[in-house]
Amino acid sequence: MVIALKNALTVKEIAEICGGSFRGDGDMAIGSLATDSRESTGSLFCAISGESIDGHRFCESACASGALAVMVDLQNETAKEWYDKDKNVTVIFVKNTSYAIGSLAKYFFDKLGVSTVGVTGSVGKTTTKELCAAVLSARYSVLKTKGNQNNELGLPYTMFDCKDEKIAVLEMGMNHKGEISYLSKLANPYCALITNIGTSHIENLGSREGIAEAKLEITDGMKDGGYLIINGNEPLLSERVLRYKNLHVIDVSDKNENAEVYVYNISEDASAMETCFDVRVGNMIIDDCRVFALGRHIALDSAFAVALGVIFGLMPEEIKAGLESFSNTGMRQKITECDGCYIIEDCYNASYEAMAASLCVLSKIAKQKGGRAIAVLGEMRELGEYSQKLHENVGAAASKNADLLFAFGDMAKYIASGAESGGMDKDKIVFEPDLENGEKLADMINKIKKPNDVILFKASRAVKLERVMNIVKGGCIND
Repeated sequence: MVIALKNALTVKEIAEICGGSFRGDGDMAIGSLATDSRESTGSLFCAISGESIDGHRFCESACASGALAVMVDLQNETAKEWYDKDKNVTVIFVKNTSYAIGSLAKYFFDKLGVSTVGVTGSVGKTTTKELCAAVLSARYSVLKTKGNQNNELGLPYTMFDCKDEKIAVLEMGMNHKGEISYLSKLANPYCALITNIGTSHIENLGSREGIAEAKLEITDGMKDGGYLIINGNEPLLSERVLRYKNLHVIDVSDKNENAEVYVYNISEDASAMETCFDVRVGNMIIDDCRVFALGRHIALDSAFAVALGVIFGLMPEEIKAGLESFSNTGMRQKITECDGCYIIEDCYNASYEAMAASLCVLSKIAKQKGGRAIAVLGEMRELGEYSQKLHENVGAAASKNADLLFAFGDMAKYIASGAESGGMDKDKIVFEPDLENGEKLADMINKIKKPNDVILFKASRAVKLERVMNIVKGGCIND
């Protein structure tokens, strides 16, 4: 990736902004950054230590490709071995190159005066981010996180993209404690949204209480007088936000009529693939709202966007128009027709809460289409000691919402057993433990599918369940 800077900086200026040092030509002008040595001609090559590849191994090839200078982690031995041999190369030394890129992104972003909205939560943050951007775009120019670039590198990349937008809607994800705090301090949100507290990454955080504390780190970069919008259905949030006396705390609920933002009269039309609802924000009623996606959870996610629209001064008609312009991204609740049956593509990620919501959607669409509800569910990751129980809970939800179940991956055996315990006939359940047998699983699905069947594909991203889905779709004449 190559990132063009809004204006050139000298090597010395970059080192100062990043809290580092340098050797070589401090007056050299740098106009772009590169994280791929093959694209580093005329740029500052930033060597990033990734999970599988250490970019410091490619410093020499970056210089051979025409990189003007190189940025490295000060303590990286691979880089040290190289630059000790080549004394002629200009090198910037920093504690962590990923954080240094974040510092540069913040340097330019802060000069633009953009109002920032931070979005986090265990489930639904990408959908809520898209809904918020859709609503705010009814009046303002809006920058939003692309896809799910919500980590320590993805968020700075989005910040670098900012041009003349008035509002930036930035998704903030995490696997461990401290990650959202870092992202919040980079972006300094004026408004922060926490969609819910689920079980994603519970292996790393230890408990749902630990997850709640990690999500609330989104307040760490907020200034006094900002807005914190939370899911009022979640006691783990409601109890903890009382400490934020310096922020305007707004609760959103579909259960508590006394919430500051209350969404009600929720109805779902599977034939039109739409969810309709009314929202009360304080004393303001915004009725007849409509989003072209299915599920009660969509109404609750939309209520966050409605609250945000009111904060930014939008009129009810603008908010409603924004909601109607929403479309989901990536592999999230995308429905395609396949030889008379219907496939719900929801392969991006999975937690118990997301699985349960998707199974409800599956059941409703299958009833509308008059076919069978077929759930193809892969295992969930990063659940630690809670893994067996949460997989069993998914199985129990499948037993109530699906006619047939295909469970994929070793831990999915507990989805299968949970479904059987929940009352699903054993002959309606197929368990395939080996993730390498995706083609075999797809063949079984292709053999049993019938016109009007609705097939849900959902699993943790690491399962790559889309491989199975694409084989199933590949067998469709009209795909």
